[in-house]
Amino acid sequence: LLIDVARLCIEIDQVAFARNCLNAFKDCEITDSGLLVEIEFLECEMIVKQLGDKQEAYSKSSVEVRLSAIKRMEQALENAVRSGNANVVQGACATQWNLCLPLLQRNLRKHVRRPLTAVAKALEDISSLQVTLRCRVHTELAKCEEAVEQIEAAVKHVNKALELDDSGFYHERLQTMLHRLQLSTQLYRTPDRPEDVAAIIIEQARKSSESGSVRMKRSLLVKAGLALAPDAFQYVLDSENETKGMNLGVFCFLFEKHRLQSRIQLEKAPGHLKRLGDENDRERSRLWVDLVKTARQQHVWDVCRVAATFCLLYDDARWKTEPSEKEGSKDKRKSANTRKSPDTDQGSTDSNLHDADLLRMLAEVHYINGEALIHLLRCEGLKLNESPDPPVDNRQRPKGHEYKKPEQEPEWAEYTDWIHHLNKQATSAFLRAIELGIELEETWIICSGAAYLWNYSNHLLVASRYTELAPMFQQVLFGMQQIGHSTEATLLVRICEVIAKGLIRPWIPKKKTAGKSTGNTAPGTTAGLAVDPDGMDDVKRALEVCEYGLQVTNGSNQGDIISTSVRHQLLATWVQVKQMLQQQISPGFGTENEKIPEQRDMTKSLVMLEMLSLNRNDMMEFTVPEISEVCDAVDECSWNNSGVELEVWSRLAQLSRLQKNHSLVVRCSNNALALEQKAVNKKHTKENHKRTVALEMLAYASCIRGESLMDTCAANPSARRQAMHSFVDSAKFGERAGNFSLVMMACRRWWNAALPLIPSPLERELLRQPLEVLLISILRTANNAAVVDEPEVIDGEGDGSSNTKQSIGVSLGDPSDDRTLRSAMYGLQFQTFADKGEWEEGLVVMDRALHHMPRTKHRLLLFKHRVIVKAKLGKNVQMDIAKFRDESEDYVSHMWHRVALCSRETLEQLMAFQKAIEALHSDDTQWQKFEYLLELATWMYSNEFSIDDTVNIVEWAADILINMKFHVELPEQTQADRGKGKKVEREAIIGVEPNNLNVKFEDLHSTRQLDGLIRSHVMLATISGKGSKSHRTFCQLAYSFVMRLWKISLTSAGVVMKHLPKPETTAADDTRKGSGSKKAKATPAQTAPVKERIKRKEYNKSKKRDITTKPTITAHSPGPPDALPTSTSEWATYEPPDEIIKAFLFDTSDCGINKGTITCAGMTVFYLLKLSEYLRDCSLHNLSLPVLCLAAVITRGILQSDSWTQLINIQQSALLFVSIFRKLSKQNKESQHVYILQA
Repeated sequence: LLIDVARLCIEIDQVAFARNCLNAFKDCEITDSGLLVEIEFLECEMIVKQLGDKQEAYSKSSVEVRLSAIKRMEQALENAVRSGNANVVQGACATQWNLCLPLLQRNLRKHVRRPLTAVAKALEDISSLQVTLRCRVHTELAKCEEAVEQIEAAVKHVNKALELDDSGFYHERLQTMLHRLQLSTQLYRTPDRPEDVAAIIIEQARKSSESGSVRMKRSLLVKAGLALAPDAFQYVLDSENETKGMNLGVFCFLFEKHRLQSRIQLEKAPGHLKRLGDENDRERSRLWVDLVKTARQQHVWDVCRVAATFCLLYDDARWKTEPSEKEGSKDKRKSANTRKSPDTDQGSTDSNLHDADLLRMLAEVHYINGEALIHLLRCEGLKLNESPDPPVDNRQRPKGHEYKKPEQEPEWAEYTDWIHHLNKQATSAFLRAIELGIELEETWIICSGAAYLWNYSNHLLVASRYTELAPMFQQVLFGMQQIGHSTEATLLVRICEVIAKGLIRPWIPKKKTAGKSTGNTAPGTTAGLAVDPDGMDDVKRALEVCEYGLQVTNGSNQGDIISTSVRHQLLATWVQVKQMLQQQISPGFGTENEKIPEQRDMTKSLVMLEMLSLNRNDMMEFTVPEISEVCDAVDECSWNNSGVELEVWSRLAQLSRLQKNHSLVVRCSNNALALEQKAVNKKHTKENHKRTVALEMLAYASCIRGESLMDTCAANPSARRQAMHSFVDSAKFGERAGNFSLVMMACRRWWNAALPLIPSPLERELLRQPLEVLLISILRTANNAAVVDEPEVIDGEGDGSSNTKQSIGVSLGDPSDDRTLRSAMYGLQFQTFADKGEWEEGLVVMDRALHHMPRTKHRLLLFKHRVIVKAKLGKNVQMDIAKFRDESEDYVSHMWHRVALCSRETLEQLMAFQKAIEALHSDDTQWQKFEYLLELATWMYSNEFSIDDTVNIVEWAADILINMKFHVELPEQTQADRGKGKKVEREAIIGVEPNNLNVKFEDLHSTRQLDGLIRSHVMLATISGKGSKSHRTFCQLAYSFVMRLWKISLTSAGVVMKHLPKPETTAADDTRKGSGSKKAKATPAQTAPVKERIKRKEYNKSKKRDITTKPTITAHSPGPPDALPTSTSEWATYEPPDEIIKAFLFDTSDCGINKGTITCAGMTVFYLLKLSEYLRDCSLHNLSLPVLCLAAVITRGILQSDSWTQLINIQQSALLFVSIFRKLSKQNKESQHVYILQA
């Protein structure tokens, strides 16, 4: 009884109970050898049963376990034979046969030859009445002997099988095999029948598969085809390649190719079958099948397609099978989970069995034909169900030819139709094979067809073209529903998902306004978006498909339990379909039919997650618990798939961030990151994809955590550091996943978080280590990204700053460009070394960056850094400067200027200055050339170069300004100057250009020009020295330029003031604001002077009473605001009103005093103060007042510096007292009176 119970447990795959029964049996003291041998049988079966779902898999480990069980069973069979019990021997033989069945494959038969021989001998020795078993054993042994070319032994086994086949059930099959073996023995005799000739040739071609050449194999296969169809085979075969060598155009070639193949295959092939009729149709169909399989095995695709065309002519419903009723009901067929062997149907008739064999072979040929057609599509550069792109037509066209688009060519239309016909033929071939599988009620045929269609449509699945695939897979699903899906529950669920997505995809409503969501829809109500009523039938059909897939995998059948990750996708589609149908999900969240508690909890959590996600799409809002409750439910689940759990926590983190729930984001992201060990440490190489997906999810989780921390960094400054650490972790995960996009996503967020810290040198030092980690991650994954090289051309950049510590946030084009970010990060890394003066290390960093960066315009910033480093180290920079050869001349000059500032040696600095000046040739760069010349002169003066050379440089700069042409000049003069300004190719040297002697003061109308002349002449005065004869001359010239600047600026301001809006103020407003208010706006005549100016007036009036001769200093009398002072006293008290200052700032011409004309305001003020000092030293105190007034205007209007303005006012006051004192002294001498002034 224990043995029977154990055998029953093994049959229902309850290995643990069977083991308990055997252990209980061993505890009993039983000495019967027969029972002990039966225990050994059960032990061998249990070895294989312990493999579980992998017991019929053809992996190396599974096959080795089965072979060990077979070897152990051989010893048990010998023990059974020695026991002399016939029943025990038959039981041993049956067990061995069952163990050997999965290994009866073409490449595995050699392993079961010896065990089956022992089984056949044992059954023959006891004259067993199990004739069916003995017949099948001898049949398989014949195949084993044939595989090792033991033809005589194979014939003997076939004869024995025929003798044992009393009912004739396998008679036709065995006779066919025997006839083929007999033909193999007739080596030197030519058969009379063409079928025999074809059989021999096919056998020869099959045996030459390993040794012969492709040409020889094809020749043999063509001969076999000619033997079977001498009237049509060659003609149809030639149509495959008849257009080769023809001198045709692109479109004509494609069209002719399509036309020949279609016409010949439609005309010649069917005619062949009509001429033969039903003569030897069974035998001939088998031979065609052998030819197709052999051609497929040897990759002779054109012969394979033609042979399949002739073979499938027999698929005309001439052979049919009666549906089996042994299962009792349609529902049982639907739930069939095991592969039904085609040879186990003992209730079928002899004819029904042979017809089933033929139909089964036709199904195989349909699959092979589909593969051959897909190979033809691939030869055309296409995949299944893809449309061709028009080729490039380079044909010469006669003059006057009307150009047509390739799509409008009739030949191209025909070719496109042919490609679509091939796609349709290939798909129909697979679907027809599935129909034959349904007719035969064999699940393996249906599942094979589903696998073929799935694999060859993978590119469409990746492109999410589900709508195109839905009709095709619906037929596949129908077959699975009618007959069964064997053990392919995963494939069934995936097909259901594709069908459902394909059905609902066209009917998903689109948002009317992108990016706007009301978010105020009450749960259970309908939002603004709804499904078109015309698509409700498709959506309902999608719901049925989803529910069917979920019902099959609900745990009621142990063999249909699938991975949670596969079922998750179907659940997500089911929830979306429910929303489109505006159906609320029950409180059980779709778990009412779940049979397994763990799966029920996971399903509930996944459904709630999808409901939360879909509540944001402006459609019907589900009634779902709060997100915190969903997190609790997820936390309570016993997850059997760490990848799905990781995805769930990552998505919950994102949803929590959208709801601005930072604490929940931290909880979800921490739970996700805690799954790193489970989800990432995969032992099998086939799970590498799952490992990659898990790493990508970890990268997303870290990034979400960092973004949430950044949202709170305003209230918590330390959160910024934590967020940056999370972004670095995200980049590490992206690197391990090999995903360049994820790495750049993390780097971009890290960069944005680090931007406020970059200006600080101390913070930059702390950023060095994470920055290095990020750059390494980018480097290791950059090879996976397709980077298109671009020419090294960028828009002119350069901030004009001489500081070597450049701004890291310089604009380099599109901020979202990954290469822009990489170059900026390398620049920051260089800056961290530059902060500490580690130039050698910085140069190493730049060399490595330039080696790894793609050759695009973004490398120029790195070259700029390397130029600076090499200049600091005193190395040659010629090669690096050459990288900027395609840049504008001002940018090249800027780079040489940077080299001059960074070089250590005087000679190198001088050469760099010279190169910077030589690079500037065009008229647009003359201002920059002027500035560089002044800077060179300053440098030469500071480094004690020759005074004459320095003066020549400054005079050269002044001549550049004087020779400049402005729009105020006459056209005749402009045209003449253009002729003078033509470029002359000569060796550039530092010298003085010829002066334009025709220029007068009245011709100077540019404030910027006069500003440059003032600075250059003050510099000349400085270089010449106070004791030189030319010092006073240069100072007087500079003063003249100042007065000219005053004249043109005030004249232009008067014009500008007329167009400025006048302020509207009332007396009440003036009274309320007060006369001393700074915001009060009045006319220049009504503007009250400052207290210091009032004191000056009173002092002057008191002195007038004591002076009886000439009137002295008087205040500037009220007049037009743009009037220029005419006396020293007026200059001493002159302060331009607000209207004049405003007019200066709003003056768009080149005559105003603003940032557009005074480009270096601070430098100009410095030179003006210097000029005032020089004028006082020359005893020209009265000339200093207009100079100081101009400096005050610049500090007040442009620099807006109150302290500097007050300093200039103090100097003006001092000059006023000195002027008064000198005036009074002169009058006293004339009148012989002495006056004592009290300060």
